Amino acid sequence: MTKNSKNTYDKALIEASQWIAREGSGDMTSSEKAELENWLADNIDHQDAYLANSKTAELFDSISSHDRREELRMSAPEFNDLLGECEDLIMMEQVKYRRPINSFGWVATIAASVLMIAVSAILIFNGGSMATIYQTNVGDNETIMLNDGSIITLNTDTRISVALSDTERRILLEHGEAYFAVAKDNTRPFTVVIGDDIIRAVGTAFNIKRREEITKVTVTEGIVEVKTSAPTGASDKSEQISAPVSMLNVGEKLTIDQQGSRAIMLAPIDLEHTISWRTGMLHFNGERLGTVVREIQYYASKEIILASNQVSDLIVGGSFNTKNVTSFLKGLELTFPIKVIERDSVIIISYEKKQDDILSVSNW
Repeated sequence: MTKNSKNTYDKALIEASQWIAREGSGDMTSSEKAELENWLADNIDHQDAYLANSKTAELFDSISSHDRREELRMSAPEFNDLLGECEDLIMMEQVKYRRPINSFGWVATIAASVLMIAVSAILIFNGGSMATIYQTNVGDNETIMLNDGSIITLNTDTRISVALSDTERRILLEHGEAYFAVAKDNTRPFTVVIGDDIIRAVGTAFNIKRREEITKVTVTEGIVEVKTSAPTGASDKSEQISAPVSMLNVGEKLTIDQQGSRAIMLAPIDLEHTISWRTGMLHFNGERLGTVVREIQYYASKEIILASNQVSDLIVGGSFNTKNVTSFLKGLELTFPIKVIERDSVIIISYEKKQDDILSVSNW
């Protein structure tokens, strides 16, 4: 779209918002209706702008609820300031003033700028025609190729919404884990939204894991920009405090949680292990069994329960095939002082005898 055509369409948007505001007043005269019909017939931009603003009007009531606005804030956090203006407009709408078209124009103009963005975000991130939903079941993974050539691999129990436009490629990661190999396109940034956090790239590859309100971003190729609203901090000397906007290079992992955002440089083997789930393997090295079970739970159809802290505190290491949880648990029972009891809906792991040595299990 050229600059002139964009200006023409922007003008049509404002005029369309005024017409729809006038229609909404409920006392539009017959001459005004005829004038609107002539305006629509005059230019295809008028028709497109009118349809776009009609969608805005239809969704006005939808985003007037607190829960709906919170959904919109989650899917498009960069629009939070505009949503504040939108809330003011909603209050005005609830008063239901009846005004002539000339005095209503300034309200309609703000509504067009704010709510058109809201409409786009709602359609993109709530299953509308502009979005495509991809999701995997527990224990499954899936690789998809987008129209731009980018490849996204979804891990177990993952759901994303994908929307591609002429100016942006936007993904909402609702939950789970995904690996993004982004096709280079300088005119269309590749944006992934997770809660209030925004990850942007052009041509690069990175992994995002979103579990239990914790987000981990790991870069395997190129540079990724991460904008987060989380406070900053570091839990130990190996971690580096991260700014609200961080540029991550290859091998860097950024963890975002309630304590803040922290960056760390991974060793090559750890970087490889971070994305080994794509080949159906997870690797553990001297970790608590409680931590290991928390991870493999995402691949298991039954709830896994650790009966005591003794079980949870066992230190293990090794490799786990994500497609065979049962074999992993049987390996635990054979090698560790535990008993695995499988029921219809749960798996219980209990402690049987004391074991002081650090134990390990390999190639389950």
